[in-house]
Amino acid sequence: MFGKRRWQISHGQVTGAMHFKTQSPCQDAIKYKKLEDGSLICAVADGHGSKACPYSKEGAELATQIAVALIEEVVFYNTPLQIYPLLRQTGEVLLPQEIERKWKEAVTHQHQIKGRVPLDGRALYGLYGTTLMLLYVTASFVFSLQIGDGDIICVDERGNVDYVIEPTKTFGVETQSLCNTTCWRYFKTTCKPLTKALKETLFMMSTDGYANSFIHQEAFFEAGRDYMTYIKKGKIQELEKALPKWLSEATSVGSGDDITLALIYREEG
Repeated sequence: MFGKRRWQISHGQVTGAMHFKTQSPCQDAIKYKKLEDGSLICAVADGHGSKACPYSKEGAELATQIAVALIEEVVFYNTPLQIYPLLRQTGEVLLPQEIERKWKEAVTHQHQIKGRVPLDGRALYGLYGTTLMLLYVTASFVFSLQIGDGDIICVDERGNVDYVIEPTKTFGVETQSLCNTTCWRYFKTTCKPLTKALKETLFMMSTDGYANSFIHQEAFFEAGRDYMTYIKKGKIQELEKALPKWLSEATSVGSGDDITLALIYREEG
């Protein structure tokens, strides 16, 4: 860690305008962990929320818990010098495989303890279908993975915006999901060292309901620049206070979908 600067997080979540009208709960989930060395793990999931997926909110919650716990294990059992090469080697295949295995085991257990109609395989996992995004940021590198829709972008001090993981093109409401057979094959991962410029970057994670609320990509990127401006000016409290209102307005005039937004940035510890 450089000096006393640590990775911090501000986040917001709102029920989609369409879900609010039908009195359906928000299907998104978020979990994060700040580590002692100043690094941060954040996972965001978007339960499918369709009639075919009545327990997708539970599936999303399980996905975020499992993803964060797995990165915590990597950190706990390895030295700082080992973590980066380990994630470079295992992040593309072994980690997604482990997420799939643990999530499907957790879903099976959840289904049993709830006393629900016995099922197995895709018939069971589909009831809990969800996407998943994860970001692990340290003083020296950033690791991310994703299955399904949603966006992870970065904004630097100059206002340059780019995707950390290029979003998957989808058709209509279709998306890849943890409930798919051998879903680990559909994960996208990145593991990159943090350059001097990226050390002051804002990372923004959001479920697809947010980007879909903007008329085009540049308008979505501009929102990221606006958040960066607040952070650079030290207006974190103002930002966090306003987030629920801004996200509610976005879903009301835009996608109508649930929105979860996580802003990850560095500030004095």
